[in-house]
Order: sequence, then structure tokens, then C-alpha cells
Amino acid sequence: MTRAKLLDRIAKLREMTVERGCTPAEAANAQAEADRQEAKLGSARPSRRRGKIGRAVTIYHGDEVMYANECGWIERPGLFRPSPDWCILCAIELDEVYGDEVRRWELADVLDYADEIPWQWPDGSQRVHIVDYDHGSHRVWMSPPHRLTSARRRRAPKKLRSHS
Repeated sequence: MTRAKLLDRIAKLREMTVERGCTPAEAANAQAEADRQEAKLGSARPSRRRGKIGRAVTIYHGDEVMYANECGWIERPGLFRPSPDWCILCAIELDEVYGDEVRRWELADVLDYADEIPWQWPDGSQRVHIVDYDHGSHRVWMSPPHRLTSARRRRAPKKLRSHS
């Protein structure tokens, strides 16, 4: 499918809403499919170095360390390579009492400002949660505690050798 056809399909899926006569289930499925198609569309965007996708953020999820690239695709070193089947969609802050969404950071903001997002409360409990897309379903990471940091630090350039 060409990029133009894929963009047209995403636009049509986004138009399927309850206000336009769809049932709530149909509208939710259409939005999920549009998210999945947008994730596929992003497959051409990551920077590549010798076949490896550049890492944008490091994810600390409990005792585990994972990475996400510029498209939000999650990598578990040694277990899963990055793919559009498992990706970060956004981050949300939930109300402590009622669990309602208080604030939302879209993927671009999560990747750009990962160090500035208040992931945890001072007592160590989770404050901001990741929302991901995993093989067809949207999930909110509630536990174990998790946080994201910006990509690994770049190495200082090697000194040039002097030729004498």
C-alpha cells in the first residue's frame, strides 16, 4: 500500500465516530486501527545506523531496562526487536482519588521531555503512566514503577592521531 493510500485510510478511520452514526465499539476499533496504521507509517522515519534503529529514550520498568526509538517502538534487548506491534502511544497523569486523566503527554513530548516529566510522587508511587499499543490492544502501565530518561549519553569524539 502506498503512503498516500495509507494516509487516506487513516483519515477515513479517524472519521468513524459515534457522532457520525457508528456504535461506540466500532468507533473505538476504528481509532485503534488508525493508531496501528500510523505506527506502521512511522516505520520509515527512524534513523538507521548500520541497520540499527536509534534509541530515543531508556525505559526503567521495575528491574528491567528497555529502550524506545524515535517512533516509540519498544525494544527489550535480547528478547524483542523494535516493531510497530509494541509501541508507546503517550503518557498520562491520573487523579489519585478517582483515576481520571489529569494531564496527557503525546509521544513527541514523551520522547523530547522524558527527563522533565514527573514520573513518580515524592513517596515513590507512580504518578505518570505509559500508555502503549501491544499487538492490538491499548494498555496503561500501572505497576511496577517505571520512568523514562533521554537517550544514552553520546560519547566524546576520539582524538585525532597526529602524523609526524
